[in-house]
Amino acid sequence: MAAAGQITNVEILPYCIAQILGGLVALELYKRIKL
Repeated sequence: MAAAGQITNVEILPYCIAQILGGLVALELYKRIKL
């Protein structure tokens, strides 16, 4: 998205962190529900 000019370079880091945290939370929920 940064290459497309939709977001600035400064906004990339928080966006990536949010994506990673969201993925980890989803993984934890998946493991807890599966067990």
